Amino acid sequence: MAPPPGYTLVAQSIPRRAGARVHATLGPAERHVSVLRDSACKLHAIDSVCYHMGGPLTVGDIEDVAGRTCVICPWHKVRVFSRCL
Repeated sequence: MAPPPGYTLVAQSIPRRAGARVHATLGPAERHVSVLRDSACKLHAIDSVCYHMGGPLTVGDIEDVAGRTCVICPWHKVRVFSRCL
């Protein structure tokens, strides 16, 4: 089934294992996003570029901090928290 106009299917291609991730460029503004699975295999979405200094969150470590999933920026170790889908 095709997505509605203005939507992009991303999560259906992500493997069903903790730590799996897929990356996509969305919309006319070409926003870079990552969809990842946490330790419980729940899906989360996050910008692929760190808001702190533009680091590549696509390769950052996925961690659980006080019950919340975050990605650690590989450049400056800033914790960027995700949103559960």
